[in-house]
Amino acid sequence: MLKSLSVGSLLVLTTLMPLVGFAKTSSFSLNGKVKAAVRQDAKKSSTDVQVSLMGKVTALSGTNITVLGNNGSSYVIDASSAKLVRRYGGTMTVADIQVNDQVFVQGTLVGTSIKAKAIEDFSLQARNGTFSGTVQSVSGNSFVLKSQNRGMQTVLTSANTKFLKNGAAATLADVVVGATVHVDGIWNNTNNNITANKVRVTVKQEQVRLNGTVSAMSGATLTLNGTDGKIYTVNVAGAILATSSYYGKEWTNLKVGDRVQVWGKMMSGSTQVNSSMVIDFSS
Repeated sequence: MLKSLSVGSLLVLTTLMPLVGFAKTSSFSLNGKVKAAVRQDAKKSSTDVQVSLMGKVTALSGTNITVLGNNGSSYVIDASSAKLVRRYGGTMTVADIQVNDQVFVQGTLVGTSIKAKAIEDFSLQARNGTFSGTVQSVSGNSFVLKSQNRGMQTVLTSANTKFLKNGAAATLADVVVGATVHVDGIWNNTNNNITANKVRVTVKQEQVRLNGTVSAMSGATLTLNGTDGKIYTVNVAGAILATSSYYGKEWTNLKVGDRVQVWGKMMSGSTQVNSSMVIDFSS
């Protein structure tokens, strides 16, 4: 005879077999969203239900994922031993899954919990993407990027994110509003965010000529008190020193208190100058 079992919102039909020493498996499709296969062993009187579920992630706790199924019911997914893949097969971990992600789960149903064998996250792209644009705002460990092709994206950084500024090592502090950045990472197309592996900040260098007085010298670095009221740190490694009677690289000719003009390049908004020439008007 046929028996109807209500398991959460899943309706599973099982065929009751005579008490004989063999098992039977039946498969059913429910609303095109859930497939159930029931294995009944007459000797053990047990039933395992294999399910496939499509739905939206509503909560995360360790390796437990709460999913609101497209059938309207909520399930707790145990992902501790599941095979995890992104859209089209890219590798991932449980930590990559976010609330609101669309997922497909296959596993064994126990009440309203599913012991997952496989989980595919359709919100995460198969391969890491690269996004370029301008920083709109910075908050904590994240910033909003106005990308060239995907509009506004929230970039999520961590201790594992590598930062570069004009090719040199940098930190999140170098990501400022208005900066041009290139972000490599995992794109979540549901939540419009990028988990960043690498952030490259590009700052345009400007040609400058700065007038001021030398206030300190240390090795290949001098401090310039500019006539504009700013204090500049000037890298003179490789630069030329020009005076009324000298032209070369012997920096002992330059002294604290000398009035100078510094030629070089400086990043927009910075006070760090890479000098190509220093003209000493005091010598």
